[in-house]
Amino acid sequence: MVLFSLCCAVTFLGIVGQDQSMRSTVAALAVGATVGMTLVLKEIRSKVGWEKRPVGSVLSQYVALKVVGWLGGRQRRKLEEDTHNVAQVQEETLLRRLQKHRDTCYGKLHDFKTITGVADFRARHPITTYEHYRELIQRIAAGEDKVLISEKPLILAMTSGTSGASAMLLSTKDTNTEFFLQGVTVCLDAMRKAFPATESLQRTTKFFYTPTLRHSEAGLLIGPNSSTPASSRHMLNLYTTPSPAFEFHSYRGQQLLQVLT
Repeated sequence: MVLFSLCCAVTFLGIVGQDQSMRSTVAALAVGATVGMTLVLKEIRSKVGWEKRPVGSVLSQYVALKVVGWLGGRQRRKLEEDTHNVAQVQEETLLRRLQKHRDTCYGKLHDFKTITGVADFRARHPITTYEHYRELIQRIAAGEDKVLISEKPLILAMTSGTSGASAMLLSTKDTNTEFFLQGVTVCLDAMRKAFPATESLQRTTKFFYTPTLRHSEAGLLIGPNSSTPASSRHMLNLYTTPSPAFEFHSYRGQQLLQVLT
C-alpha cells in the first residue's frame, strides 16, 4: 500500500511542469486510486482465508468472487423478472434458437424459418425422445456439418446413464455459457444471500478429475458432460488442490492428492 502511494506521488511530481488542470486531474486520480486500494485491502482483511497466502492469489480470488457475485446478482434479477411472464420468455427463447439453426438440415426439414410462434412449432414438430436424434448425432460425430446445430460442437458429451442408456449430447459454447450464467452464478448468489459467511476468501475443496477422452471418427472429442480441471483452468486458484496435482494421470493418484491437500 505504501509502495502504491509512493508511485502515485512520483507520477504526480513528474508532471509538475504540466499545466494546472493536468496536475489536478492526475492528483485526483492518484487520491482516488489510493482510497480505492485502501478500501479493497480493508475488505480483504475482514474476510476469512486471506492469511498466509500470496498477494496475487488473494487478489485474483477476490476479483473472481466480485465478478461472479455481480453476474449472479444480475442473472438472479433477470430470472425473477422472467418468472412474471414465463410463457413469453419461453417462446422468445424457442424462436431465437429456431432462427439460429434454421439453415441446418433439421431446420430445413421442419421449415424453422417460417415458424412464428409456439403454435406453429407444435403443429410442425412432433414430441420426441432421444431416439429421434440418435442417427442425426451420429452423422455429426462422423463429421457432417450443420445437421442439428449451426456450429461445430466443442465436445460430444456423454451422460452418466443413471436413468437409462447413456446418451451423446452436443455441447457448444452457447450451452456452456448459459449453464454458467443461468445455473452456476444464480446458485452461488442464492447461497451467498442465504449463508453470508460463505463469501470468504477461503479456498473451496472440489473433487474432480481429468477424464480419459476419446475421439469420434471425425476427430471430435467425446467425454463426460461435467466440469473438469481443463474446463475450469481459469478457476483453479479458487480450489484447495494445486493445479499440478491434476497433471497426474492416475485416477487414484489424483484422488489421493486431492484428499491430502
